[in-house]
Amino acid sequence: MGIACVMLAIVSFFLGETWTSPLTWSTNIQWSMFLLIILGSLVAFTAFNYLLKEVSTEKVATASYVNPVVALFLGWYGSVT
Repeated sequence: MGIACVMLAIVSFFLGETWTSPLTWSTNIQWSMFLLIILGSLVAFTAFNYLLKEVSTEKVATASYVNPVVALFLGWYGSVT
């Protein structure tokens, strides 16, 4: 993830994308990011641990594919509202 972060920053710089501070974002976007990062992480972690106790490890591994889709949807929904 660290390498991906550096690569995205380099590509973003070379493409000339505009960077803004999170302090300049609208209040709706700030709340969306807060909810996505903090509450989304808590829900995902709790669900993951619950699943580890209840079902097989193979089924729990599918959460790795579902969580990014849910995160994208929540991020989109937060930016639309």
